Amino acid sequence: MQRASARTFQDLIVWQKAHPFVLVISRESSEFPKSEVYGLTAQLRRAAVSIPANIAEGFKKRGRLDKARFMNMAQSSLEEMRYYLILARDLGYVSRTDSMEQLEEVSRLLGNLCTSQFELLSSPGWVSVSVPASVSVPASVSIPSICAVFVRPSRGPDSDADSDPDQTTRYLCRGSLEAYTRAILASAS
Repeated sequence: MQRASARTFQDLIVWQKAHPFVLVISRESSEFPKSEVYGLTAQLRRAAVSIPANIAEGFKKRGRLDKARFMNMAQSSLEEMRYYLILARDLGYVSRTDSMEQLEEVSRLLGNLCTSQFELLSSPGWVSVSVPASVSVPASVSIPSICAVFVRPSRGPDSDADSDPDQTTRYLCRGSLEAYTRAILASAS
């Protein structure tokens, strides 16, 4: 059975799970000590709101690369949230694990969505290039604007078991491979 395509970001299951998570975090953090209003409370709420906000913004982006980038930013905010919840628990501000369970569900759904975005980037028209992680393109090297680059570490739970931990995968338009290669070679010399 095939599901209908999402027409708005609100149709995305991951957004439907992330939004209530923000509401739970808002309620839980309202119980934090007043001394944390401008500290942990503000950081926690900002990171929580950023998850569904980036999902919503990425949904409307037209390019595959932009969509993947915003979903990846949502993942980054989610990991930031994971730390803040650990910190809040260790400080004794929260004891329930409801929010952590919700975070895990959103993490799983968002991970699946990001995986599908990465697969789209690997489709014809894109090329993935593995280079040493230490190699970066200095700002002084001019790369044409068509050279869209998306960087993903080649290590971690989503990577292949036999991938080199010192490599970084960069996705870019096939047409800009030559310009990107020149920029990398120029930075290495």
